[in-house]
Amino acid sequence: MSLARRALGAAGLTLLLAPPVPAAAGEPAVETTVELLSPERATVRTRIPPGSRFAGESGFHGLTVGPERGWSRRAMRSEPGPGGGLVFTSEVEAGADGWLRIPIPIPDVRPPPGADLSFEAAITPPAGYRIADAFPAGTASERGPLLLALPAPPALLRFRVVPHDAGGLGLAAVVDGAVALLLIGLAGFGVRRLLHPAAPETGGPP
Repeated sequence: MSLARRALGAAGLTLLLAPPVPAAAGEPAVETTVELLSPERATVRTRIPPGSRFAGESGFHGLTVGPERGWSRRAMRSEPGPGGGLVFTSEVEAGADGWLRIPIPIPDVRPPPGADLSFEAAITPPAGYRIADAFPAGTASERGPLLLALPAPPALLRFRVVPHDAGGLGLAAVVDGAVALLLIGLAGFGVRRLLHPAAPETGGPP
């Protein structure tokens, strides 16, 4: 057998033994879209692509909060996606405090270390409204959807929906303002020390 044929045979064997590359390479492990029908109601669709580390899991749970029991875990059911993978759909209503809490499906079995757990979410507010005090924080235009890209799925998404012209400071603005004031104070203290150094201590008479 010639050297070229041996090389081709080795290459063919390598291709046969190599694991298949997921068709949806580059997609996040979990993808959630939230469409708000009103400031108090939302339709949630979470998709786990067929190439996701979570696609082969059979049991999922999410966090929910109630007025009596507080935080608790509840099972979340999925359906097969049109192109493979899993799809979770649910309807969510705001609590008495006006906050919307979106549970994210988490596998009952912890994934191995190093697995790709990337998470993306898009939250689209209704016309005339905007997302306020979202957790985790993301990037969004003032009148567009809130976009999140995280290295791992959060336990839940939490946010409020307010009119565009709503006044007042949200939690994020208060925290940012406090940090800014702290940095300004530290900078002012440093400048003062530079302009007016402390006089060196002098010893008493011998």
